[in-house]
Amino acid sequence: MAHNSGEVHAVAAEWAERCAPLLSTLDWARVHTALSELHDQLREDIPDEAEFELVFADLVSGIIHRLGDAPVETQSQAQVYASSAEHDHRVQAESWLQRH
Repeated sequence: MAHNSGEVHAVAAEWAERCAPLLSTLDWARVHTALSELHDQLREDIPDEAEFELVFADLVSGIIHRLGDAPVETQSQAQVYASSAEHDHRVQAESWLQRH
């Protein structure tokens, strides 16, 4: 699998590109469920835990961008954003969760 940050980003970007069109018609609860299933599958496919964490977080970030970077409005959306590699996404998730 990927061994440096460029390769990790490329793998995550490829997955995000494949997944975003499939997820774009779903509500955030279903996106969260789909990402949970993908998380489990990728965990099996990427044995190195540190590498897996980087790929998954980068994948989530890419999907959020491809879905429009919408402001967090639901619990499920906050859970997705909390898994992102991007600090801003995680801050949005934390802020929403603290308010609700």
